[in-house]
Amino acid sequence: MPTDLRRRTLVLKAGHWYLVAGGTEGLRTYRISRIVDLHVLDERFERPEGFDLADHWQNYLQFFDARRHQGEATLRLSPSTFYRLPHLWDSAMADAAQRTATSPDADGWVRVAIPIESVEQALPELLKLGADAEILAPAGLREHMTQTLDALTRIYRRSV
Repeated sequence: MPTDLRRRTLVLKAGHWYLVAGGTEGLRTYRISRIVDLHVLDERFERPEGFDLADHWQNYLQFFDARRHQGEATLRLSPSTFYRLPHLWDSAMADAAQRTATSPDADGWVRVAIPIESVEQALPELLKLGADAEILAPAGLREHMTQTLDALTRIYRRSV
């Protein structure tokens, strides 16, 4: 898709480069590794007057998370895992867990609701939590976890 790249800014986020560029539809953000064709011009560019990169980036991330997180999962978490979430997950998931946490149950565990992209995408994030998390919903995610754990059990129970 052709874009007028005379108004552009490069951003480094979590080891990935992004290009924020002005086009006919306004500012867009492109991941550099996904650009498959470009033509280098001799022109220079100037950042638009009043452009605030930090504000733009924050808005972009919120919009991106809203688009990619189309589902929700309900979990039960141990106290230690609940407090470690900011170090284990991206901010959208960790913040949602903090916002939706219930009061601790008799075992000290809390229920949370987190946004998920898909069952397949959520599973690796939830595996990070080990036995300190229980998937309550959706049923498809719980079943996918069960199948994965069964497969892991078969692998690790084999004699070495």
